[in-house]
Amino acid sequence: MHQWTWTDGWLLMAVFMAKQGEPAELHEIIAAADAMNHAIPTPSELSSAFTKLAQCEILEPVGDRYVVSERHLSGVATAYSGKGGLVRTPDKGLKWLLETSHTPSTAEQVVVLAAKFRHAFKQYQARLKEA
Repeated sequence: MHQWTWTDGWLLMAVFMAKQGEPAELHEIIAAADAMNHAIPTPSELSSAFTKLAQCEILEPVGDRYVVSERHLSGVATAYSGKGGLVRTPDKGLKWLLETSHTPSTAEQVVVLAAKFRHAFKQYQARLKEA
């Protein structure tokens, strides 16, 4: 069983918030994470959280995109829409992870490489300039 962290809750909710149940690109997840926490997750944080979430079949990598699994989408959506504003969203994600039972069922590793992260971060910055 995984020891869930606040960062896991933050990045779970960022994946959900980015596309509301549709596969999201990394730059969209970075944007959602920044909107919630006014911080950019590191490649290490992304890799760690995505690996733990994928091993418990909460997160599904879909090519270069990521999505909350169909099986857990409704529970994550309910947690997301719970009490508290945007800055409380990571706490809601962690609470959901802690209150629901998740056992790793796969040894899948999700690695966000530094080059992939840099590219996604540049895409995010470009979108900020357009806004």
